[in-house]
Amino acid sequence: MKKHIEELLIYSVDDDKDERFFIKEAFSDFLRDDQVRFFSNGLELINSLTEEKGFPDFIMMDLNMPLMNGREALELIKKNAGWKHIPVVIFSTSNYELDIAKCLAAGAKKYICKPASMMEYPKIFKGLIDEMLES
Repeated sequence: MKKHIEELLIYSVDDDKDERFFIKEAFSDFLRDDQVRFFSNGLELINSLTEEKGFPDFIMMDLNMPLMNGREALELIKKNAGWKHIPVVIFSTSNYELDIAKCLAAGAKKYICKPASMMEYPKIFKGLIDEMLES
């Protein structure tokens, strides 16, 4: 059964406090505050997935973070039978082809390079939400 936008739960993982603020603001155009949960590194995300009973509809994750980077978290998610169904979207400043190829090969559903302007976030996120609702 397909979900409606008001039923979505998204996990966003980024170590940069300002970036989390911009992401929150951009998502607020479409979602309630309780529909997006924020984590500052992959370890926090993995701990939450381990402790929670429910799961997000998708995870949006940066690559370069302390404690556990996005690549390491992605690999753990895709190796876990209970989590591997969760779509992971990498949202990173890196446009390095090898990073993109490795993430997609490890099971990321999509790789999005962060745009130069935060003003582009709402359009990108709306397209991402629409794509996730269709799949």
